[in-house]
Amino acid sequence: MVARAAKGEPIAYLVGWKEFYSLRFKVTPDVLVPRPETEILVSEAVAYIRRLGRPQLGRAIRLWDVCTGSGCVAVAVASQAQEVQVLATDVSPAALAVAAENAGAYGLAGRVRCRAADLLALPDDCGDFAEVQVVTANPPYVAEGDAVAESVRHEPPAALYAGKDGLCFIRRIIVAAPRFLAPGGALVMEYGCGQADAVRDLIIEGGAFDEPRILRDAQAIERAAVAVKRR
Repeated sequence: MVARAAKGEPIAYLVGWKEFYSLRFKVTPDVLVPRPETEILVSEAVAYIRRLGRPQLGRAIRLWDVCTGSGCVAVAVASQAQEVQVLATDVSPAALAVAAENAGAYGLAGRVRCRAADLLALPDDCGDFAEVQVVTANPPYVAEGDAVAESVRHEPPAALYAGKDGLCFIRRIIVAAPRFLAPGGALVMEYGCGQADAVRDLIIEGGAFDEPRILRDAQAIERAAVAVKRR
């Protein structure tokens, strides 16, 4: 294992788990290794849900986690906000199996529904998520040809690369999210270093959201955007 780590293989893959938001998540080479900067998505989603207050009788607060991978964001939000029902989607069946196992490990299988979907394509059996209060997304955002760390080369390429400018999937999410967000609902999305201006412009140009808030990670890098759908 030491020899493999010395060659750049992520330690999380070698030991089979990674801590994220003070929870322990199973990881395999089928999913990205959860990263501390992605915890921003959890904190913002939970804060927004708590501002909504308790759901009205017969109506749950719903969150759709796109590109869920290991399910770290979906499970962490559900563990922090007992009133939320979560749809966790991904195009990778292998990743969804990992996400479902992580949800089950924390007794959240009843509130975290793992389904196959291409970004914001609503699964046939998930009509109750046709309107949600929050969409979280940590999509692929590395531009093709960009240099990455040796350890990152061991992670699934489909979860990393997003066209020539790295914005391929981000564009699609920004366009599709308003169809599913309730008025006043929030899109909370991670993006890559140096993409903040482009992401902000895409959100504004779409016309469905108010001015987005740009969030910085612990290294003061602009890392995520929070966009609220206009009422």
